[in-house]
Order: sequence, then C-alpha cells, then structure tokens
Amino acid sequence: MGDEAAIVALADRGLYRVDLRTGEPTSLGPSGGMSPILASGPGLGVSLGSDNKVSVVDLVVNASWPLLDRVRGVNQGVRITSDGETVSVLANTEYLLIWRLRLPHGPEATARWLDELTNATATHGTTRLGWR
Repeated sequence: MGDEAAIVALADRGLYRVDLRTGEPTSLGPSGGMSPILASGPGLGVSLGSDNKVSVVDLVVNASWPLLDRVRGVNQGVRITSDGETVSVLANTEYLLIWRLRLPHGPEATARWLDELTNATATHGTTRLGWR
C-alpha cells in the first residue's frame, strides 16, 4: 500500500485499510480467517480463507473475487508477486497452481479492456445496462 495506507487484520477477523496521513480506517469486511499476502505496487492481495477458498483482494476499490474454491492441502502456500500480476498456490506440497491476472493499468486501459470483454454498456452512476 506504499506510504499512504496500511492493512490491518484484527483478532476478531476484521480487515481494515488505514490512511496513514489521517489515521482514518476503512473496513474491508470480515477477513474470514484470512491474512492477506500483499503485492507491493498495485494494491492487490491474495488470501486463503479458513474455508480454504483462495481469493484476490483489491484493496483500492474494496472488492474481492474467488480464484479457487476449497482446495485441499493448502495452508501457507498462497503467494502474489510484488507487481500483482501472478498468483500461485502450492497444494498438497506437490501441485503448483498459477494464475496470470493480466489486469489493466489505469482508467483508459480498463475501459479498453472492458470493451474487448463485452458488448454491454452502462452510464456511470446508473444501474441501467444496455447493449451495442
């Protein structure tokens, strides 16, 4: 998170992003027993929940998404590279699972990426979805 914020995991399983300039905490929700491994640059982390689900956590927008549901034999073998582009999981000390996230960098790149993924359209701030 750099010099601007810190991630705090509490004993009650709460997870917070704390603004280091103001001291203001922002709840990232219950950690589900996880302690996230963080990438140093893009504000991404990866976590292994107490239910053995592997998730990517986006600390900037306060969102997460699952990568793997209930893998057996994983305890501390979840990692993310410092650039946030590669996630690895060591399962049963014999299987190495790797994901390349390939997320866009910046708003313009994100808009281009979404245009490639879907023909859906939405006006910012509305809940209406349209189609091209």
